[in-house]
Amino acid sequence: MAEVEFQVVTDGVGVITLNRPEKLNAFNFEMHRQLAAVLTGDELQDCRAVVLRAEGRAFCGGTDLSELGNQLGQSRTPSFEVSTGSEMSHNFRYARPVIIAAVQGYALGLGTLVANLTDLVIASEDAVFGHPEVTHGLVQGNGIPRLREVVGTRAAMSLLVTGRRVPADEALRIGLANEVVPAERLEERAMEVARQIAANPTYAVHMAKRFFYESAEIPYGAAVQAGYRVMRTAQLARRENGANFQW
Repeated sequence: MAEVEFQVVTDGVGVITLNRPEKLNAFNFEMHRQLAAVLTGDELQDCRAVVLRAEGRAFCGGTDLSELGNQLGQSRTPSFEVSTGSEMSHNFRYARPVIIAAVQGYALGLGTLVANLTDLVIASEDAVFGHPEVTHGLVQGNGIPRLREVVGTRAAMSLLVTGRRVPADEALRIGLANEVVPAERLEERAMEVARQIAANPTYAVHMAKRFFYESAEIPYGAAVQAGYRVMRTAQLARRENGANFQW
């Protein structure tokens, strides 16, 4: 059975499932490989919205420390953490559809990073976020840039150096989550948001997401000017090509 599964459930909406519940969906090498294949696959790119959910009582307990321990025990740099971390960040950001994390239970370490890399986060009332790596003598370096984007510098620093766990209500307050809902409503609400997004033209959704992130990587003035060009491109696409336009 695949540890990361993908299916299109309705027009324009897909679902990614983390499927290693017996390990609290802690990421091993194979999960990294399978998630990369899903995020870069043509089937996912054709969607407008994708829900990222997890089987079991936890969204993701982090990195499988048994595999990390094996690498460190062999006196080698844990290069998979560097390569897969940067690849994951790229794959989430440049996937065309809007990706919505449905987070229940623990989302710790890599679990918080994965949630942060998605575009929207719906959390259940029992969700717990945090970067406990420092308590293990480790640092979640790959996650720092996105964590700072999501919660700001002060909150990010606090989470990184204390390793404390963040309950759902605080996650909502500091920006780790967009919404908090009762556990029984989690996946229903995530699908509601996905369908709302998918009701919009494909080119508009894909273009809005892409420019949202690209605009953060260029100076403010240049971003404003580029924004006018993006607006003009969308207007022309709507008039000349409609929903068939691909950007």
